[in-house]
Amino acid sequence: MKKKVIFLDLDDTLCDSEGAYRLALKPCFEYLKSIYKKKISQATFVREYFKAREQIHHEQGNRASSHDRFLYFQQMFENLDVQLKPVWLNKIAKTYWQSTNKNLKIFPGVIETLEFIKRNGLKICIVSDLLTTVQLIKIKDLKIEKYIDYVVTSEEVGVEKPDKRVFIEALKKCKVKPAEVIMVGNSCTRDIAGAKGMKIETVHFGKENCPMADHHIKKFDDLIKIIEEEPFDSEDFAQDLREEGYIKFNYKWIDKATLSGKDVKELNSYRQKLYKMKFIGKVDRTTGYGNVSQRKKGKQFIITGSKTGLINKLAAKDYSLVKNYDFKKNSLTCEGKTVASSETLSHAIIYELSKQTNAIIHIHNKNLWKKLLNKVPTTSKTATYGTIDMTNEIKRLFKQTRLKDEKILTMAGHPDGIIVFGRDLCEAFSVLMKYYNLSK
Repeated sequence: MKKKVIFLDLDDTLCDSEGAYRLALKPCFEYLKSIYKKKISQATFVREYFKAREQIHHEQGNRASSHDRFLYFQQMFENLDVQLKPVWLNKIAKTYWQSTNKNLKIFPGVIETLEFIKRNGLKICIVSDLLTTVQLIKIKDLKIEKYIDYVVTSEEVGVEKPDKRVFIEALKKCKVKPAEVIMVGNSCTRDIAGAKGMKIETVHFGKENCPMADHHIKKFDDLIKIIEEEPFDSEDFAQDLREEGYIKFNYKWIDKATLSGKDVKELNSYRQKLYKMKFIGKVDRTTGYGNVSQRKKGKQFIITGSKTGLINKLAAKDYSLVKNYDFKKNSLTCEGKTVASSETLSHAIIYELSKQTNAIIHIHNKNLWKKLLNKVPTTSKTATYGTIDMTNEIKRLFKQTRLKDEKILTMAGHPDGIIVFGRDLCEAFSVLMKYYNLSK
């Protein structure tokens, strides 16, 4: 079953919380010295802090309150016979969290991975122990709010991981089944064992050995490789492509090695960027999506070949030179070691109507498509890809909308399909990234 949501633990999975917690003890020690009548060393302070923490853990059990630093310091004050002034307790607890959040360091590769997850239309749910307010402040200070769709904490559930009720609440909130989720965490006992108990696929992150995990990663961005194994796009989209087929136009193909590496160097560079970002790629082993083209001379242009979305890195043989085309007959002539892309005539009509255009990018992205549909120039839902109807629709958009200036269109009849264009590949790519960044 296709994955829809990634469950992520927060502390010591996305960021070095333990390191920040240790650093927070120093300013707390300095504050205690200023109010404590007796002399106390930093070593003694640290020892007393962890002693108080263990007492609270024992008293509170498997509840979020077992992580409440206010309770730790209250217990510590009682142990040291420090007067329990609310202002002192509030101050030392506030000092602790201010220092912690200041020193939180996000792990390498986390931002890139979160962006990858969102680009692929997956939701992200933080599944964490501790207090809700504390975790929301961490998310804000780590500057990852825009990536997070849901947050579930042990405080709202009433118990901590690995209790299955935490995971049940997360599944309920995200409206998904266990088979539609991947859980990522650093704790074998809390994150992995808890998720496995709910039959959720698991990824263990860190140096600790965790044999029960389905996957193990030592670098956070290795998660990308695991997610890539899952189908990127919806099954409906895959089925649409299979039912419609690929090539819909009539063509004359001259099987000849016409293009060199130099001819496609710039195209290949941008195509590789798009492939890495999953704007171009494959739905499954037989179905690819997305294409790029570049004007060569007059009406001629170079375009990626049919089904090349299935290929990671392209060579000159994977491109085709379009020599001429006829919209009325829905036909074209192409030359190279592969047949031109199924969207070739959509590229051709744009080159025909916009003489300033020298590069076109056709990508697929479910989230971006949904956000832009009917907000930027959009083709009719009745016009499917690679047809005369589609070229006529693009022609209509040039006449009736600001397509020429906006340089972007969505294809209502081609789910997730978006086309951008520009004076060169740099401008076309910039148009795409502008709208993509605005949609986050």
